Amino acid sequence: MSSINQNENKEIFSCQFRGLEFCCVVGDILSSNTDCIGAICDSNFSLTFGLTKAIKDAAGDDFSLNLQRERRKQSSSAISLRLSRNCGLRTNFVILCPARRSSRDSFDEIYNHFLSKAKELQIQSMTLPLLGTGHYGLSFDLATQFLKKAFTQFADFGNLKKVQFIDQSENSMGLLRDFFNTQMCSKTNGVKSTFDSTHSSPDISIFVFSDSSKSNICGQSSSNNPGSSGTSSSNSSNSPNINVSLITGDGN
Repeated sequence: MSSINQNENKEIFSCQFRGLEFCCVVGDILSSNTDCIGAICDSNFSLTFGLTKAIKDAAGDDFSLNLQRERRKQSSSAISLRLSRNCGLRTNFVILCPARRSSRDSFDEIYNHFLSKAKELQIQSMTLPLLGTGHYGLSFDLATQFLKKAFTQFADFGNLKKVQFIDQSENSMGLLRDFFNTQMCSKTNGVKSTFDSTHSSPDISIFVFSDSSKSNICGQSSSNNPGSSGTSSSNSSNSPNINVSLITGDGN
């Protein structure tokens, strides 16, 4: 199976969550150049259909032999395979995690297996599909709740800095982007998405009207124009520009 060119993989979103970067990418997982790619397989590691077959075909003739050898060495919950440099994939490792139909209620545990193996390998980046939405038939809402539970409760990501979710459907990645932006990377969680961080801080002007016969009256306006005037201002990288002006009633 030939993979599409890496340049055709398009990142449409990224945000930070507990020091980890989440990315949504439209494209082909076989073209990913992160440290590893992960895939769910059947309990026998047969790799006869879907994504795992595509990985096996692209990785070359030695992949199946290496898999059988590593199955005797590693835990059956997650098997990692180091790839040769001349194989048809751009990644260094493949992580395979088995799942059964009964796994429909525990996909958060499968995420944990991927994360634990990534921590063991001391890798910094990993590419995954949204687990459970294909052959296992999970709804998008249920699949994302398993994702949220796993990444929220996992204690320590080790050296892992980036998890890239990928699908050839831009609509699917758009939905996942919205999920991250509202439920995991929102301001209410103390984490800002990259879209939030690129917005310039607004200018806020406070006007104090002084009249000797009346109480002071304060008014406030906001603007994104950098040319707002005022007698004093306060700036920081994450704070608005605040301008304070005193306007007297005498002579007017």
